[in-house]
Amino acid sequence: MTFLKISFLMSVITLVKGILTYVMWKIIAVSVGPKGIAIIEQFQNFIQVSRVAIPTGINEGVVKYVSEYKENFEKKAWILSNAFAINIAFFVIALILLVFFSRIISHSVFQSTVHPGMIILVGVGIGLFILNNLGLSILNAEMDAKKYAICMIANTVCNFLTTAGLITYFGLIGGLIGFALNQTFVGLLTTYLVIKSRWFSIQLFLSKINFAGIKRLLTYSCIPFSAALVEPIALMIINRYLVDTLSWTDAGYWQAITRLSNSYLTLMTMVFGFYFIPKFSSLKTRQALRTEVIKSHYYLSPLILIAVVLVFLLKEKIIVLMYSTSFLPVLPLFKFQLLGDFARANTWILNNILVARAMVKGCLAMELTFTATHVLLTVIFVHYEGLIGCAMAFAVSYSLYWVTMIIFSILYLKEKPVQVNAYA
Repeated sequence: MTFLKISFLMSVITLVKGILTYVMWKIIAVSVGPKGIAIIEQFQNFIQVSRVAIPTGINEGVVKYVSEYKENFEKKAWILSNAFAINIAFFVIALILLVFFSRIISHSVFQSTVHPGMIILVGVGIGLFILNNLGLSILNAEMDAKKYAICMIANTVCNFLTTAGLITYFGLIGGLIGFALNQTFVGLLTTYLVIKSRWFSIQLFLSKINFAGIKRLLTYSCIPFSAALVEPIALMIINRYLVDTLSWTDAGYWQAITRLSNSYLTLMTMVFGFYFIPKFSSLKTRQALRTEVIKSHYYLSPLILIAVVLVFLLKEKIIVLMYSTSFLPVLPLFKFQLLGDFARANTWILNNILVARAMVKGCLAMELTFTATHVLLTVIFVHYEGLIGCAMAFAVSYSLYWVTMIIFSILYLKEKPVQVNAYA
């Protein structure tokens, strides 16, 4: 399927997700206010960290290697069997840890020990989360965009109905329960659609488990694992710093504009995730990769710029529409936040070169360096500038990241084209 067709399908998903996410966060904003949003976002960051313990990075390895070995049943079975075994093992470990340390984790996340049940609920839901993510990864690798779209839309609708309903009737506690159950129930649908695919065979998951397969997946998983783990931890640190330095309300303002950025960039992240990694992974030469990277920038960079400008021009209406008038104090943050968003979106395109080529050390170095830079700059800028310092730090750190990735990409792609060994 072509880039444009995939972009259209991802646009449909994004439209549905955008509308339902807007309505849900409008309900949350009206129901619990800035402080409640800060608490819920902190809980979401914890959920992401706990689910990384599976680790979700294994499934991105599935996308890379299954897309490479699509026509080789033996190698594909070798990858899928080992991926399934690793996921199950880490699920058991994660569940045990979350149950036994629920009170300690509750105090760390909520600064209170009154919500250990929420921590346990997250652990229990990880099982269905595994099925959903593994199934989506397989559909992604096979580039079965229609089934992928069905699963994503079903996931969005299910999350909306669960979370919006619970927070309407039970307030903040209901919202926490809803987010704990996100991306769980839809795992049954995803599994069903994978089984019904023409290329599905139970033998794909019954290959002999071996150390070489586990090592390859674990090594590759360090790339998405680091991103999925490091970023939410950094956000939790920043959130805690804002609470201690400013207030829960100011932390809520920062979470609100961060949520807004993630919302309008959702389409790009979905296209990047579904198209670029399997596409870049399937390209055998640097010359072909260079052509694809240039074409990607030709299509996407103008769209990113248009999106950023529109959001800036409509910022006040967007805040009132998405949240409420009580969130208008975030308006001064926009100019710096949107500058950071433009740099971040362009960085994602180039970062897929590292991911697709399984350049583990490079990915880890970039992720750790610039996440640490973001946290450090936030502390410095907030100390001198107050709340607006969060947006300033975001803009500076991602601009530095983007410039670094541009330099790397130029040096890497201008080298003499070489054949890539797809199965080392």
